[in-house]
Amino acid sequence: MSKGRPPSVIPPIVVVYRKREKGKAYMSVFENINVDSIINGRKKNSLIPDNYLIEEIGVGSCFIEDYKTSYDIKKIKEL
Repeated sequence: MSKGRPPSVIPPIVVVYRKREKGKAYMSVFENINVDSIINGRKKNSLIPDNYLIEEIGVGSCFIEDYKTSYDIKKIKEL
């Protein structure tokens, strides 16, 4: 029997963002990353550049299909 807290499983973070205000919407999925590290603007190497506009952030894999249909996204983009 192991001691301590069991390792937690972090659900995927789904982010929908735009490069410009009226531009095309893109989607990225991050694994094993906290939401705070994506939102934090004071990080030196942020996961999403500061000049991008974040439309929505969802925690869990169920948001992938929801955001694909609502924002008409064809594929997931890697940053």
